[in-house]
Amino acid sequence: MAIDFSRIGAVLFDVDGTLRDTDDELVHIAEGVLRRVAGPDRAARWGRPAVLAVERPVQTLLRIADYVDLDGPLNRLIDALSPRGVTRTCPGVREALSALHGRVGIGIVSAGPQRQVERFLDQHELRGLVDVVVTGQTYRRTKPHPEPLLGALRTLGVPAPHAVMVGDTMVDIKAGNAAGTQTFGVLSGFGTRRDLLRHGPGQIASTLDPLVSGIVGTCAG
Repeated sequence: MAIDFSRIGAVLFDVDGTLRDTDDELVHIAEGVLRRVAGPDRAARWGRPAVLAVERPVQTLLRIADYVDLDGPLNRLIDALSPRGVTRTCPGVREALSALHGRVGIGIVSAGPQRQVERFLDQHELRGLVDVVVTGQTYRRTKPHPEPLLGALRTLGVPAPHAVMVGDTMVDIKAGNAAGTQTFGVLSGFGTRRDLLRHGPGQIASTLDPLVSGIVGTCAG
C-alpha cells in the first residue's frame, strides 16, 4: 500500500544503512585488511561482497539473541569491538532531518548499542533534530519485534497508522508491518530492492528525498 503522506505525524528512522553510511564504513575497513593480505586489486573487488556476506548472518544472530534475551550482552560486545573513528552520514541526512524537524515527530529506532547510536548522533550534531532515541538496549525486544517502535510512538504521542518506519533492510520493514506503521525502504545501506519488496513497503527510494518532499509538500498544502 502506498504511503499516505497526509496522515504522517511521526517518522521513525533506523540508523545503520539509513542515517549512517555503515556499509561504506565497513567496506573501507575490509578493503584495508584485504589490501594487506591480498593486494589492492583483490581488495577493491572483494571488499563490498565480503561485508554483504557477513551482514545477514549478523542480523540473524541479533534476532536469535533477542529471542533468548541475550541481546544486551551481545550489544555490549558489539560496542566494545566497534571502531571509535569518525562515522559517515548517508547523503542528505542532515537536510532531511532539518526539513522534517518541527513538522512531525522524529524518532530513532535502532537495534544497535546505545553508546554507538549516541556517538553517531553527537558526532554529527543530530541529537537536537531528534525527539526520541530507542536502541537495542532500550526495551526487552528489538526489531523486527514491534515493541521498540511502539515504545517510541508512545513517547511521541502518535498512533502507529500515522507513523512511517524508514529503514534499509527487511528487518525494518517487518518491524513496521508488525507495529502497524507505514513503511519506507531506502536503498542506501545493506538491503536490496528485491529483499525489501518481499515485505511490501509502502515505497522504496534510493534516498530520503521522496519521503521528505512528500511530507513537506503535504504540510505546506
